[in-house]
Amino acid sequence: MEKKLRVASLCVQGGYEPKNGEPIEVPIYQSTTFKYDNSEEMAMLFDLKKEGYFYTRLQNPTNDAVAKKIAQLEGGVGAVLTSSGQAANFYAVFNICEAGDHIVTSNEIYGGTFNLFGVTLKKLGIECTFVNPNASEEEIQKAFRPNTKVVFGETISNPGCAVLDIEKFARIAHKNGVPLIVDNTFATPINCRPFEWGADIVTHSTTMNTMLGFASGVMIAASFWSLLDPAIARAEENGDIPWLVVSIGFGLGGLFLYAADKTLPHMHFGPNHETEGLPSHLKRTILLVFSITLHNIPEGLAVGVAFGAAASADDPRAAILAALSVAIGIGIQNFPEGAAVSIPLRQEGLSRTKAFMYGQASGIVEPIAGVIGALLVTSMSAVLPYALAFAAGAMIYVVVEELIPEAQQTLTSRRHFAVFGVMLGFILMMVLDVALG
Repeated sequence: MEKKLRVASLCVQGGYEPKNGEPIEVPIYQSTTFKYDNSEEMAMLFDLKKEGYFYTRLQNPTNDAVAKKIAQLEGGVGAVLTSSGQAANFYAVFNICEAGDHIVTSNEIYGGTFNLFGVTLKKLGIECTFVNPNASEEEIQKAFRPNTKVVFGETISNPGCAVLDIEKFARIAHKNGVPLIVDNTFATPINCRPFEWGADIVTHSTTMNTMLGFASGVMIAASFWSLLDPAIARAEENGDIPWLVVSIGFGLGGLFLYAADKTLPHMHFGPNHETEGLPSHLKRTILLVFSITLHNIPEGLAVGVAFGAAASADDPRAAILAALSVAIGIGIQNFPEGAAVSIPLRQEGLSRTKAFMYGQASGIVEPIAGVIGALLVTSMSAVLPYALAFAAGAMIYVVVEELIPEAQQTLTSRRHFAVFGVMLGFILMMVLDVALG
């Protein structure tokens, strides 16, 4: 008799049931390939005539357990893991549609998905008609064509939080003999199970919030332990009023980034891809790169100022170790930040190589800003506390203005991933600063 588990239990136990003598927790399989006694078995796997694993990129036991867990939570019959939520939406549609086909979708959907359907799929020969989800069934029906193959919607739209009438869209889709795909990222199966309301395929996005939260935590911790705290101490040594010095420097750092935001053309990574700065005819890809490039300036300044401060420190060894902790912390958070550049660029249609290289190019300003910061504080020691606080203010501006809002887009219990990402990043940077400083 099959056990009927509650949703809370499925979150923990779903997708994996250990047999006698097997580990309670899902093992993490690190092998990329799997051994078989003969080529006939491998041929059966390749022909999908037999279940099993032969290459991790396609599937492995760990990924399979996660996929089964999600399928159980949603009440589906199976699931496939992809590298991102947009990849899930792409494969869900592209496995049904081909060049010459047509899809109907709610216009209340995530900005990246809107671009995927309206721009990327169009390049592949798949047309899309966007409809108002609050329109009547008769009005939505007018969007259908003889070549319509899919209907798409979001349980709760990102970022407008419009709730989809799944039953209505399911009725319309099934009346026309096509499946309904629902992006359930915001709601999660904890709050809504679209299959129960007529959906045929459900997609999710599960990763980016934690990464952005981690980057935020690193930058917050570095702002205090590596920048503000030394700025206060140096201001006291100079005979200045510490709180006044750091307040001025901190405020100027934020104002500098604000002025740069309003002046230099760039595009935010939020769902609406909002442009900011002076009017420009630059391509979307360049504007997206400019966004992270702009916000890498304070990170470079922070590292340069920290190493510059070590030149005049009473204990150069401790100061260099503290500066090193800043460099390590900034370097660690650059991984998710680089992903925040490359992933959207890949979604824009760039090749893997170009998306990677643009992500790398966005970091060019960091060593330049680092050299400027180091030269500034070594040549004018009086400005050191101001410079430290300036770098801290600029970094906090980036965290509050860009990273945390982006990480908190998911208005469900999964936003806790972002929260714990912030805490983990903060703890790591704090440990580095305290241990090395």
